[in-house]
Amino acid sequence: MSAAAYRLAPLVRGLDLAAFDCGEPAYNFWLTDTALRAQESGSSRVDVLLEQSGSDPERVVGYFAICPTTVVRDAMPEPVRRGMPRSTPGWLLAKLALDTSLRAGQWGRQLLREALEVILDAADRGGGAVIVVDPDNERLASFYARSGFTGTGAGDLRMFVKVATVRAHLRPPSSWASMSVLLGDDLLSTLLGVSPASLHSYRSRERPTPDQVGVRLHFVALVVADLTGSYNDVGVRRWFDRPRAVLDGQTPRAILTGDWSPDDEAVRRVRDLAHTLPGPTLT
Repeated sequence: MSAAAYRLAPLVRGLDLAAFDCGEPAYNFWLTDTALRAQESGSSRVDVLLEQSGSDPERVVGYFAICPTTVVRDAMPEPVRRGMPRSTPGWLLAKLALDTSLRAGQWGRQLLREALEVILDAADRGGGAVIVVDPDNERLASFYARSGFTGTGAGDLRMFVKVATVRAHLRPPSSWASMSVLLGDDLLSTLLGVSPASLHSYRSRERPTPDQVGVRLHFVALVVADLTGSYNDVGVRRWFDRPRAVLDGQTPRAILTGDWSPDDEAVRRVRDLAHTLPGPTLT
């Protein structure tokens, strides 16, 4: 028997939805009763994961729905709301469900990644600074927390993540250009532990980027994504040179110098600082 093939496609009429079962009746019912109307009315975009096994007809084994939304800044957790306008445009991941037949693998994380890629494309075209999800239970909340979403801890399960943070996670190759422009070659080469000449070679692809340098670049991009909005470009650069008590009086630049790894305890404290440090907000 040949291996099953999978593809993502927009929800259209004619697909057999009745066999889909994610184990949650409300999600099954939404797909069969509401999803197509939401798609055709334009209130949501609905994509489905299709499975083709042998000569059998394609069947729906997963789906997600997204729609634009607006979030009140004060409703977001502190690490997310820093730098956000009082009324923040964003994207709601309204639904995401996977057939029970695929629960054993990594399809849940892969389907979430596909949904976030769609949101990034939409944000690139039409804007949006935050992504929102409403898990129905603690199990789903833990799933989204492992993917970078943060709750307010105020009694509900609504969770948030910055679009900039998701972009840094999912599209690190673009980090070379954006980090070079924002940080400058001198600071960036110091943080990555490479010479300015090597940095130029990696950025222009004259030489392949070593794995460890790529890991450090991705980490720096995540730190910058946490700072963006709270600081302008000059403020972000200065942040790396300010001594911090939580870093035992050292600067982030001093810790991110030499042969460091994101797994180092001091380096993790740099990321925690960027993620939680209060900053100015916009009105």
